[in-house]
Formats: sequence, C-alpha cells, structure tokens
Amino acid sequence: LLIGILIAFFAFLGTSIYGPDEGGASAHLRTLPQALYSLLLVHTSAPFMLEVGEDLWNRSPPNEVFLVVFVVVGNLFLFKLVIAVSYKSYKEYTRTKTMKRVRMRQIAFRAAFKLIARDKGGPVPLVVAREDWLRLLRLLRPRLS
Repeated sequence: LLIGILIAFFAFLGTSIYGPDEGGASAHLRTLPQALYSLLLVHTSAPFMLEVGEDLWNRSPPNEVFLVVFVVVGNLFLFKLVIAVSYKSYKEYTRTKTMKRVRMRQIAFRAAFKLIARDKGGPVPLVVAREDWLRLLRLLRPRLS
C-alpha cells in the first residue's frame, strides 16, 4: 500500500512536470495511467530489462534527476520497510521463545523442589540423596540421562 502511494505520488509529480505540453517529455509520463504503469515497471523490474527507464534517462537532464530521485527514494523506503518488518517479527519470535523458556524453567524448578521436599510438611533436607538428585536431573535435563 505504501509503495503504491509512493508510485502514485511520483506519477502525479511526473505528469505535472512533464505533461503533454512539455516538449522534451517522455511518452511514458504524458498521462497519469501511463505514468503509473511506467513507474511501476521502473520500481519492480530489473534495470537491465527496462526500456522505460532508459527512455526516461535519455530524454533530458531533469528526467534523469526525476528518475534517480524516484529510484533512490523508492528503494530506500522499501529497504527500510523490509528491515523494520523483519526486525519486528524477529523481536516477537525472540520474545515468545524467551517467555516459553522462562515458563518451562519455572515449571521445572517447582517440580524439582516438590521432588526434593517429599517429606510431608517437613523442611527441605540439607543433603539430597543420590536417587533424588538423579530424578531431579532427569526432570530438568531429560536428554542427559
């Protein structure tokens, strides 16, 4: 949507500046539909496959400036948008992963202390028996056993 607004803005700007009355105007910027289509092609196509960009580039120096500004602003905007979206999704993924690990750790610690303090109502023993320690390790790190 934002890229569409950017293309529409530059298409309107191009038809305003290089409209049908302008002598050196490109055929690609004479009307608004032609300008929209041409700038969409310029923005989404590979540079070596594009006749539109070459035609705009060879017309006049103001056309060159217009094309360079459109491509630079469009690409910078697009790259910043992609980086922002990927960073946001990475941040959400990391947050959910961390919260899951914290929850699993809390569950494991609660279960471990319940396992160690198995005396009914008695205090937690200062010395843990070997079999209790092994059960605790199996609970916390099942891959180690």
